[in-house]
Amino acid sequence: MYQNYLKIRGNCYYFRWVVPVDLRPILGRSEYVRTLRTSCIFTAKERAFALAILIKQGLFVVTYLASAAFKLQIKELVTYRDCI
Repeated sequence: MYQNYLKIRGNCYYFRWVVPVDLRPILGRSEYVRTLRTSCIFTAKERAFALAILIKQGLFVVTYLASAAFKLQIKELVTYRDCI
């Protein structure tokens, strides 16, 4: 799994994650790239795995907040409709 996120430039490994299309408007980017500051494949795999876990946790929070905001908008629309 984490090998999908590894890219090498010169002798340095990078972490690259493609942002899902539905989250691009929320996050304002199509990809996330960060240097892993190592030329060792084993260290790069460990760091990529750790970053992947952090991103997955962050995605859960962003998705939850987005859905909560959407539910709030729906509730406001229903309340507005009932007032008319």
